[in-house]
Amino acid sequence: ERHTEEQLAALLAAHEAFADGVRSGKLLPEADLAFHARIAEASGNDFHATLLESIHVAMTGLMRLTLGLTRTASRKRAMSVLDEHVAIVEAIRARDAEGARTAMQFHLSQARRRLIDGRRDRSR
Repeated sequence: ERHTEEQLAALLAAHEAFADGVRSGKLLPEADLAFHARIAEASGNDFHATLLESIHVAMTGLMRLTLGLTRTASRKRAMSVLDEHVAIVEAIRARDAEGARTAMQFHLSQARRRLIDGRRDRSR
């Protein structure tokens, strides 16, 4: 709702960098963290952006773990993560704050599920 055109462009670039990693099979936690950082910046919530920056090291480790599980899982799993990111981007682009919040909550709950049950879809 609050993002500038520059912030949207930065978010789209971060999303595309993450999507390139999905397509190439070379997912990097830095690309995922950059995507989430651009969302925090575009939210206009300085506290959220500052908090994300302050826990950067811990978040990188967590994202490295979850993306590692995604890399070793099925292609379907990686595409699911990308689809979740797409839903977030589309809601932000449409300035749909409630849709973005819902999409982000879903994405975070799915990331938690993937972390807890890393073997869930390896054979699919």
